[in-house]
Amino acid sequence: MTGLAFDGIQFSGTSWLGPSTDGYAVQQNGLFIKGAYKYRPADAFTSCSRGCEMFERARTSWYQEPAAVQVSAASRISFTGNTFTNLGQSALGIGNDANATRTGVGLGAISDNTINRVAVDYKDNSGILSTYVTDARILHNEVSNVPYDGIDTGYGWGINDAGGSNDYVDRGYYKWNTLYTTPTTLKNNRVEGNLVHNTKARFADGGSIYNLSASPGTVVAENYLFNISGVGLYLDEGSRSMTYENNVVQGGSFLFTNAYSLRNNTSDNVIQNNWYNSGGASTPNAEAHNNKLINNVKVSGANWPAGAREVICQAGVAPRYRTSLNANQFGFSGCEADAPVEAGFATAGGSAVSSYFGQRGDGFGIAAAGADVWGAVRAVSVTTSSVRSTGPVPWPPAQASPPASCRSTTPTPGPSRVSWSATT
Repeated sequence: MTGLAFDGIQFSGTSWLGPSTDGYAVQQNGLFIKGAYKYRPADAFTSCSRGCEMFERARTSWYQEPAAVQVSAASRISFTGNTFTNLGQSALGIGNDANATRTGVGLGAISDNTINRVAVDYKDNSGILSTYVTDARILHNEVSNVPYDGIDTGYGWGINDAGGSNDYVDRGYYKWNTLYTTPTTLKNNRVEGNLVHNTKARFADGGSIYNLSASPGTVVAENYLFNISGVGLYLDEGSRSMTYENNVVQGGSFLFTNAYSLRNNTSDNVIQNNWYNSGGASTPNAEAHNNKLINNVKVSGANWPAGAREVICQAGVAPRYRTSLNANQFGFSGCEADAPVEAGFATAGGSAVSSYFGQRGDGFGIAAAGADVWGAVRAVSVTTSSVRSTGPVPWPPAQASPPASCRSTTPTPGPSRVSWSATT
């Protein structure tokens, strides 16, 4: 499959119905085992409770759960401006091709998509899973409210990389499975400008942005992570020859490079010019593995410098794609909000401390914050649909209370948010 574009579609309300008599015995992120193995140790729950040679022997017979939208063995496929919500498993799965280590999977761009409340049934799934992929562009998406990771790239724990992994030599894997001498097709990908938040609600071992295996030429840059649990940027087994730069990690733990073993290949990575305000960097054996940390800055609270603030303001989907599902629907505090107002409409807001006006097609949104906005309410937002007008619409109206055609919630003392919707 080649040259296919998905644009402006909502995907929701589905789940995977695969498990049956075998149940769902999962390893990680939809990788599961089923059926009987004649070489399974009789005392597997004790002798193999933390892994064993026969467990490693079985790896190449495991199965991968498909995502709600699965792309494999394809090229020039793009997803732009779509919404993925209320899904039982991962929203997007890219590259789970049985021959991926040989044939390669070229993608296009995954950009300006909103992924919210997915993996509601299979809570070990990430929002996006991109495995053995070349030249993927995962750009300016928002991934939020997921039980596990936000964006996961790579696969295979370094097992299929050229020369293999000494960790898995020690575990007996290559006594039963192929040791490759050529690189996989995981390379030259870019994960940039994404807004990732409210992750890892159920499972701790992983990262809001996570990678497995060597991915030469891959760059993870200018992503904004906030309200996260556990590790923000996680370079797991075999992650190699990657660059992480200019990311902002708010809360959680900034970074982990899984290089505790001197025999694994989590090596030759550059982590530079990032900002974080919580936790720190766990980088065992960094010098021995040539993992370089350069000019990463820990800030106090939300006192982000200008460079970090720019990343925050630019992260996530473009303003024209934002809806009530997006955390920055009306921009983040301190960010200049882009206001795409079409011809024939005008905006004005002189009394508010900060305000936003936006229009797309026949709908528009207004947000304002101030000491006295429409009756001492500290924050106000208005979203309308099906607006029809032959000329400029005066807004806000002269009266001190909302128009009678608007539905409102009763304001409460102190900081609050009031939402109205109207049709004119």
